[in-house]
Amino acid sequence: MVINLSLFCQVVLGASFLFSFIANQSWQSALGGSVVALISGFLGLVAVGRQQLGNQKKIITVLEGNILDLQDYEQQMQESLAQIVYQHQQVESHTRFLQTELGKLQSTIAVQRNYKEQLNGDLLNLDRYNRQIEEDAQERQTRILQLEKQRMNLEMVVGSLSERKKQVELEVRELEQDVDVIQEFKLQLDAQLNNLESKIQELETPLGSIAPAPAKLGDNYPQPSEIYGNPSISRPINTPSKPRTKKKLPPEWQEFVARLTGVEIEILRAIAEQNNPNALIKQIAQSEISMPELLIDGINELALATINDLIIDPGSNPPSIAETEYLQNLQQIFATIAHK
Repeated sequence: MVINLSLFCQVVLGASFLFSFIANQSWQSALGGSVVALISGFLGLVAVGRQQLGNQKKIITVLEGNILDLQDYEQQMQESLAQIVYQHQQVESHTRFLQTELGKLQSTIAVQRNYKEQLNGDLLNLDRYNRQIEEDAQERQTRILQLEKQRMNLEMVVGSLSERKKQVELEVRELEQDVDVIQEFKLQLDAQLNNLESKIQELETPLGSIAPAPAKLGDNYPQPSEIYGNPSISRPINTPSKPRTKKKLPPEWQEFVARLTGVEIEILRAIAEQNNPNALIKQIAQSEISMPELLIDGINELALATINDLIIDPGSNPPSIAETEYLQNLQQIFATIAHK
């Protein structure tokens, strides 16, 4: 707190002189009281000044302590700032390192993403391949079942053919016996023919130029059917052959033809008329959204159910008709269809 001493002295001196003069009505006593008042005020100011000086010294001491503290704090702040700058440099260095690593990671992620897309494509292809394998497995299973049915049918056919073979062997033995009998009968007929020729010559000698009517063989002799009673050899020997007539299809073949579809007839025509029908059969199967093997198996199953045999040889490549007789029947069927 700063005090203007001249102004203080004037105010104190003037006020004390005025109050003393009013009170005493004497300028000398007023002047003495003014001086006393001035000295008292000055002493009070000195006391107040000292007190303020002490307080200011305390404040200065406190401020000096604060300054020291602030200096220490400034030093600490400088040290902290140096550490912060060092840490900032380290952070910048680490940031650059992390940015480099981030670039590498982004490149790796891009490569991994491309690899993932490739794996997804491979997985899709594998899924399609697995589905195709499952479909092929189902088709093969169906094929196995069909082949198993065919095997059972073939076993039945083989059994019936074995019985038929035994019957044919018996018939062959009987026919061989009949052939022996016919040969003996032929020898007898040759002997009778020689006797007839000698008798004709004897008759021609006395008659001269009159030629007798030729005798018919077999007029006076029994036929083989009369001797042996076997209708299987009852036709006369050396009978002129009759003109060949169109062979009629057996009932089982008629049923087989009636149950054939147009596609199956086309496949049979291709096999019967072409040397290598694989391309045409494949084209027909694709138009029907099927497989050539399934269509051929269907035809053979129908043949087993009707004519009791396979019409297409299952082991042939390219496919072929199993028997020549079957090929002739098929040609007759095709000719009939063409006329229609």
